[in-house]
Order: sequence, then C-alpha cells, then structure tokens
Amino acid sequence: MDSLSTLGRFTASYKLVILIIFAIILCIVAGFLISDKHNDKENGIVLNSNCLPINSKNCSTEVSYDVHGEHYQKNIQTNTKYSINEHIDIAYDKSNPNDSILGSSLSYRSTGLLIVFFRRPNSSWPWILELQIDHV
Repeated sequence: MDSLSTLGRFTASYKLVILIIFAIILCIVAGFLISDKHNDKENGIVLNSNCLPINSKNCSTEVSYDVHGEHYQKNIQTNTKYSINEHIDIAYDKSNPNDSILGSSLSYRSTGLLIVFFRRPNSSWPWILELQIDHV
C-alpha cells in the first residue's frame, strides 16, 4: 500500500468521526427543543424590577400577562433590570400558564447559532469536515 492510499483512508475516517459527533450534537439539541414545554408566547408588562445591589445581574422582575382572558402575575429571575410598564415576551406552558419564563424558550437562537457556526456560505458540508490535512 502506498502512503497516499493510507492518507485517504485516514482522512475519510476522520471526517466520518467528526460527522457522527456533529449528528449526535444536533440530536441532543433537537431533543431539548422538542421537550421544552414553554412553547406559547404572550406579551407581558413589567410591574416591578429590583436587582441586588452587589450583583446587578441578579434581578427579580414581577410581570403581568394574560392567557385566554385569564390574568397571571409572577416573579421571574432575570439578568437585567427592566423599566416599569415595559413590554416583554413571556413564554409559558400551555397546560399550566402560570409556569412561565422570560423571553423565548430554549432556544431557537441556540439552534441557529449552531447551524451558522458549523456551516459556511456556498457549502453543503459543515466547515469542520472540510479541514484539509497537508502532507509532505
């Protein structure tokens, strides 16, 4: 066997392993997206927002929102202090609207970042699979 054949097999095996790891990561992300129960959104209003003086990233924000004509009011932990009467998005569980979180659910944003990170423009393969191994 010549060294070029060995290098070709090594490169193919390397790309296969990377592709399998990438597929596993996407399956895990898909599982989180499917299992996230905070799928419905409503527009909420901030009633009060207080942050601890030591760490301004730990705030308690009281929000009010309506789901199908029923009024809900809840304290949500946030990373930002909001203005009173500011409109914010609330994601909630439709079987229990009192179970809510601030903003969107897990993250269609995270999924988008993964896709952007692993994909190059004008390429059908993730960029990580197109790494070239230089040989002497």
